[in-house]
Amino acid sequence: MLKSLRLMMSASVFLGLSGGSALAAGCDIEDFPTFMREFARSVAVQEGATADPLILRSLEEGDPEPVAQSKEVPLSDVEWPVIGTLSGLEAQGHELIWHKDSADQESLQVRGGDNGLNIRYVFRRAPCWTLTEIDDASL
Repeated sequence: MLKSLRLMMSASVFLGLSGGSALAAGCDIEDFPTFMREFARSVAVQEGATADPLILRSLEEGDPEPVAQSKEVPLSDVEWPVIGTLSGLEAQGHELIWHKDSADQESLQVRGGDNGLNIRYVFRRAPCWTLTEIDDASL
């Protein structure tokens, strides 16, 4: 697994994730920020609202420049949770940036802190919100 994504996932375990939610795979909530808060709060929602396969993008060390990597990861190989609670991320000094990419795609960028974190979580709504890609541009 990508090294910085692993760090993010490991850190999120300590952010007080709850074990369940009544959400049915991203269909119950229209508003993306509201859905995203539920998604980040519950591993069960994450598992039900993540594409199979999930696209993981990252920057790996290269000479002379970092090298972009991309791979498709089967849902059975995804490490949970993929993100910690949003309030926990903010408490750690991370900035949350909301993007409306298109009519059916929105994303949340998490960046900052003292470790150079810069991860974008991309979701499509067709018809339910589904995490389709994690783009880790952390250096």
